Amino acid sequence: SSFQPVASMAASGARIHGSGAAVTYHDGNYLALMHTLEQGEYRTFAYKFESFPPFAIVAVSQQLPLQGAPHAFPSGLAIPPSADKVVVSYGVRDAEARVLVMSFDFLDALFSWCEDGS
Repeated sequence: SSFQPVASMAASGARIHGSGAAVTYHDGNYLALMHTLEQGEYRTFAYKFESFPPFAIVAVSQQLPLQGAPHAFPSGLAIPPSADKVVVSYGVRDAEARVLVMSFDFLDALFSWCEDGS
């Protein structure tokens, strides 16, 4: 990616993996999840990307506060209809299923450190 925070993660040797799920976020961008895997430990982040080609990444969140990290693996992402919430489903150590429910305001604050004008 040409988005500097992602490029920096990759340059540090982090193995970056994306997810197949993307949802339309309240700011008009798409929202998706990615995780890094380093020495058997996962770190999960949300990212926003443009809703039009070339679908450039415009923001990456701080690490999401998943209980069970660094052994928590993200598996799903949803925004319930008529809600101002984001739901992240995830598993911990292949033994537990959990969800993290965040308000838009909470998630937006996690993006504040690196937004690229969006």
